[in-house]
Amino acid sequence: MIRSLALLLTFVSSAAFAQEHRFGLGTQLGIHGGVPVAGAEVVMPVNDDMQLSYAYVQGQTSLVNEVDPGVATYLSTADFSLSEASVTLRWFTSRTFYVGAGAGYRVLDLDMKGFDFVDRTDFEGEYDSQALQAKILIGNSWNFASGFYLGVDWIGLAAPIAVTKSELSATETNLDRSQRLYRSDENDDEYKRVANKLSRSTMGTLLTLRLGFKF
Repeated sequence: MIRSLALLLTFVSSAAFAQEHRFGLGTQLGIHGGVPVAGAEVVMPVNDDMQLSYAYVQGQTSLVNEVDPGVATYLSTADFSLSEASVTLRWFTSRTFYVGAGAGYRVLDLDMKGFDFVDRTDFEGEYDSQALQAKILIGNSWNFASGFYLGVDWIGLAAPIAVTKSELSATETNLDRSQRLYRSDENDDEYKRVANKLSRSTMGTLLTLRLGFKF
């Protein structure tokens, strides 16, 4: 037992947990807005207490079980995708703990397909959103003597500061007609309001794992 503890302490002491002035390449895995995402990051040192990173992540999930289209409607597809490019500055208040802030650009897409049993029509809907966003987060990061680093953004928030695109549209089709129902970029205030509300929603991030190597 004592020998095992000694070996563990030796490993920890040689792990070089303090920040080092080294560039890094790694990957990110996490949950953004309820969507599992994966991507890559580049880490750059600023000084002993600050680190700058550039990251791109993307992911997709199905919302078929989350959306309620109505009793007489069958929803076959509700695919929600998210992609995000960001720059984050992490300030280390201790050897491993940091507070981060940054900015980025996010793209949201939702594609829906289904069937209305009352009208006997197929319908398709699409929502597209693009926005500049600001974000804050907290986390921990550990550097090892081998060059390997491991970090976790425990929790964060990302809020849009400028929406560059916000569109909501749908079509229905039956044996007699194919008709465009609405588009949010035309004169329909209600769907403009819905699209803008979705586009300006704040999204949470949870347990974003960061791992890679520094050179």
